[in-house]
Amino acid sequence: MIAILFVTFILGFFLDWIELTLIILPLVAPVVSAMGFDLVWFAVLFAVCLQTSFLTPPVALPCSISKAWCRPGSTCSTSTAVSCRLFCCNCWG
Repeated sequence: MIAILFVTFILGFFLDWIELTLIILPLVAPVVSAMGFDLVWFAVLFAVCLQTSFLTPPVALPCSISKAWCRPGSTCSTSTAVSCRLFCCNCWG
């Protein structure tokens, strides 16, 4: 199951959540169920994995959004630093 979540994390760098959900979940749900895991908890872990992967570049939508919300003089490195803090909080929390 860790391998499935790791692949999901890596694919989340490049694909949106709709594509990942429609591609990955139908493929791995029978496998996860056969391994004896609860599908509800797997869906929760899958969602947290997707959320964490969206915080990282190259897509990093929160970086673009926070750059748009920041003051005019702020740089992209400021929004990247904020995104790194969110990523760390998401991994340890």
